[in-house]
Amino acid sequence: MQNAIHCVIGRVLFICLFLCFVLPYFLCVFVKVELLRLRLSSEYPALEIKSVDGFQGREKEAVVISLVRSNEKGIGTSVIKYF
Repeated sequence: MQNAIHCVIGRVLFICLFLCFVLPYFLCVFVKVELLRLRLSSEYPALEIKSVDGFQGREKEAVVISLVRSNEKGIGTSVIKYF
């Protein structure tokens, strides 16, 4: 009986963690990558736009990584200064 309760608690915790952390992160990354791809694909059809996970284990001649973000006013701020 106790093992069954532990299994139910474990499943509930897994679902909560997935819904609260994994799914929002995945959706955020997916939406940003897709929006960027839609904006640039007509002008640069050979350009590959993916998250870090999408390029893992592959080799390319050049990889561009952007660590810049902007605030509500559109002013870019360096992410590095926050670390």
